[in-house]
Amino acid sequence: MAAHGGGKIVNVASQTGIAGIPYVNAYGPSKAAVINMTRSLAVEWAKYKINVNCVAPCWTRTRRLEKAIEKGVVSLAEIQKRCPMGRPAEPEDVAKAILFLASDDASFITGITLPVDGGWLAYGYQTI
Repeated sequence: MAAHGGGKIVNVASQTGIAGIPYVNAYGPSKAAVINMTRSLAVEWAKYKINVNCVAPCWTRTRRLEKAIEKGVVSLAEIQKRCPMGRPAEPEDVAKAILFLASDDASFITGITLPVDGGWLAYGYQTI
């Protein structure tokens, strides 16, 4: 990218890399590492006109989520209750955020992590 005048990198982490989520004690820290790597590379590579950003989705309606719901590992009703927008993310929600960060409209954005979470992280209240 540096040899070609720059470019865009968009990493994918997770909300678990930002918030403390129980029972994901390997997954969450690994996503936090992706977020920190994003920041470091953004600073290192800005001089080469390479933007490095990250998206951090919440639960996203994928086959993995559907299987977790079927197995009773997670409840769709609890996800809907906890998320201010009342639903898990759709793959298209995440893809559109990535597309924005990879576009010329984000030419002066680097080193950020964009939560794609329907307000999940903003909503600090936890139900008991």
